[in-house]
Amino acid sequence: FFVIFDPVSGILNHVIELLGGQGPGWIKDPWWARVTIIVASVWETLGYNILFYIAGLQTVPPDLVEAAAIDGANSWQRFRNVVIPALSPLTFFLIVTNLTYSFFNIFGTIDFLTRGGPYGSTSVSIYEIFQLGIRSKDLGRAAAQSLVLFIIVIGVTIFQFKTSGRRVTYGA
Repeated sequence: FFVIFDPVSGILNHVIELLGGQGPGWIKDPWWARVTIIVASVWETLGYNILFYIAGLQTVPPDLVEAAAIDGANSWQRFRNVVIPALSPLTFFLIVTNLTYSFFNIFGTIDFLTRGGPYGSTSVSIYEIFQLGIRSKDLGRAAAQSLVLFIIVIGVTIFQFKTSGRRVTYGA
């Protein structure tokens, strides 16, 4: 993504200049830096999610879809009332794993693309813990902050289980 979004020699700015425009400072402007991190993170997890959904779609019982068709359900109704509920355990799993990703694995993307800048606009809690513990060598405060972050993630995950867990259906 650095090759794509580099403000000086990036592919995206080169294409924009060929079209007669001026490319923004993808990594140097605070607003565009956030957009760049979001796009890179979504792209990074998209293949993982698609792979799971393709596998999940193959496990939807065809007899349930056929029964809904015999009952007169159109394709949208079959998808909404049969396929989506059959994928609910998978969707719940992906929500929890993507939530965990958003707290922890975003570090690599931020560190490589923006290093938390510009002006701290792309710095998140896990990056701040790294800055404090590794770069500033204040391991005690970094450990305390990482413990607080861990408790927050556990709390959010428990909240997810309590609110979304009831809507997950296993089996027909």
